[in-house]
Amino acid sequence: PVRQAASDSATATSTGRVRVMVVEDNQDLLSFLYALLSDRFAVRTCESAERALDAFDEFQPDAVITDLGLPGMDGVELTRRIRQRSG
Repeated sequence: PVRQAASDSATATSTGRVRVMVVEDNQDLLSFLYALLSDRFAVRTCESAERALDAFDEFQPDAVITDLGLPGMDGVELTRRIRQRSG
């Protein structure tokens, strides 16, 4: 599941909160990072690189924290694809 501290990217922008996307397949670690970051940042969590790419354009994160050892597409490939999208 995807969790988000702000209702959408427009809300994050209007409140001045930095948008952070966290990509992690370990549910316990994902929940921990969400709890740690969501008080200060607008956080979107994704359990896979594919879901992160699907959510990236809509959420438009300022920063991405990713696991490098994701199943399927790994964090290195995810980062490469995000850089391509960001220009």
